[in-house]
Amino acid sequence: MECDTVSRRTSTAEVLAALRRDPEYWKLKSDVKNSVLGHGSVRKEIPTPDAVTALVTEELTPQRAALIDNEVLRKARHVRASGHATAGHPHSVVPAPLPLPTEILRQLGAAATALPSNREPIDFLRRLQAEWRQKLVKRLNRIAKSQKSEMRMACLRSEELRSMKWDTLLEHITEFPLDIGMYLYDSVDVLREAALVEDPNYSSGGYRVHPIPTKSGDSTTSTAAKPWGLIKVQFHVPTVLELRLQLDGLGLEHPQVGIDDDASFLELRGDMGEEVLERGLVRDARWYLQQGSPNHIRPAMWELSLDASGGPAQYGTAYIGELREHVRRYDLFVDHLVAADVKKLANADDSFFVFEDIIKEVMLLLTRDVRVIKTKACPIEPCVGTPVAGSPPGDAGPLHYPPSGVLPFRGMAYYVAPLCYLYGDVSRAYRVAFSLYTQYFCLLHSVSSATGGLLHLGGAFERLLQSQDPTLFAHMVLIGLDPLTVALPWMMVAFSGILPPDQTVLLWDRIIGFDTLLVLPITAVAIFRFRRNQLLVTKTVKQAEKLLADCVALNVTALLQFALFGDLLARTVP
Repeated sequence: MECDTVSRRTSTAEVLAALRRDPEYWKLKSDVKNSVLGHGSVRKEIPTPDAVTALVTEELTPQRAALIDNEVLRKARHVRASGHATAGHPHSVVPAPLPLPTEILRQLGAAATALPSNREPIDFLRRLQAEWRQKLVKRLNRIAKSQKSEMRMACLRSEELRSMKWDTLLEHITEFPLDIGMYLYDSVDVLREAALVEDPNYSSGGYRVHPIPTKSGDSTTSTAAKPWGLIKVQFHVPTVLELRLQLDGLGLEHPQVGIDDDASFLELRGDMGEEVLERGLVRDARWYLQQGSPNHIRPAMWELSLDASGGPAQYGTAYIGELREHVRRYDLFVDHLVAADVKKLANADDSFFVFEDIIKEVMLLLTRDVRVIKTKACPIEPCVGTPVAGSPPGDAGPLHYPPSGVLPFRGMAYYVAPLCYLYGDVSRAYRVAFSLYTQYFCLLHSVSSATGGLLHLGGAFERLLQSQDPTLFAHMVLIGLDPLTVALPWMMVAFSGILPPDQTVLLWDRIIGFDTLLVLPITAVAIFRFRRNQLLVTKTVKQAEKLLADCVALNVTALLQFALFGDLLARTVP
């Protein structure tokens, strides 16, 4: 009996702790307070924290748990539908991923589905995102209307095309009538938007940090200097010492795949990888990737690390077949943008031109996958969708445009291209591409406050380069080339197409292994510092750009160690 009481109290504490970490909980609490005090128009029956405690303490049956969960979700839907922002509350920003109430309740026997909450919490960034979406929609319509042949945003394919074999259908999905140089937006557009972001807490004297009380009882506002760079919003950026601790697996005492590639070491890493795969633990797989993976182990290790092994409930063959059927039935205008981007990649990069068909297929499937927009980590707000023209009764077609909510940009195909060296099967390649995109790459082309987002990574790059080599940063600015204008396009495609494919996958090993995109600005800083002596004698923007564009012979693993442990590094960077 005593054990049951202790267990029930533990369950109560878990539920309440999770509820208090959910922004909707504080909105719910505020509504209850207003209702009790008579500020609301009509008092509603809303479960208060005390009521939740009572329900759990008495007996948390699946029915009672479902009642709590459904009420919280109902209120959450109402708040989101009415557009109320919760970012101003001190408890609205959660510093790290924490269990949601629905997950706790599900563990206790209640069946419920959590709603993804990917809305931008900062007001001025949310307004910027809305303006950016409007620009993209206008550009999309302008591109469509500029074609001589009338093109609809979405329509049913002809019966002839729907009856074709899959490979033959893919050949008919081309960039025509678009030009292969036509795109919706690119890194220049994103950089322009990022540079326009101004924190409203900034004044001409600097950033207002916090009020400081004076002896007279009044208060004055302390200020911090305006950031020296294009990113004007302050984000927490780890220091080099903090990065050394966070990325300890790159330490000089650990042998690395990509540097210590003798036969005995690779054989040892291969045997260790087989053991990790046999255990089947995501934690062990990510730990393994921190020091890089041999080529023959990497495909399976990525699938395990990203939880993309193809379970029937998640990424099964049947689901991918449904995505293919959607491509077969519906002709979306963005299909031509995807085809143009893939064709441009194949023409520009000899490393990937043989994989053009595979890249195009994976990208087309990604545009149809509605799970992308439902993923909590993706800061994507979909464009307003319309029913597909010509759809039969009862078939409204995609709910968003495109169904995944992702409008393709110039260079997006580079997210898929390196995977073609690892996976010969399109289904496996798609599952890994989906996981990489929804867990990491979706942050690389969005202007948001998310950790790992482009604003955060851009600010990290600028502050790391300024702190490690202020002379080089100042020289680049003086000759008219802001370093971020070079680094941001690199980071936006995760260095795919910038580094050779073998170096790109080694870099992605560390992204997955350390579960952070901070390795991207670290790599960019390392390239600038590696070219330091040559850059300091450049006098024009073209000279500097030409020098920085030469990344073919770089060793990315050595660069990462150079950036983090340069003062301790004894080996010579190639």
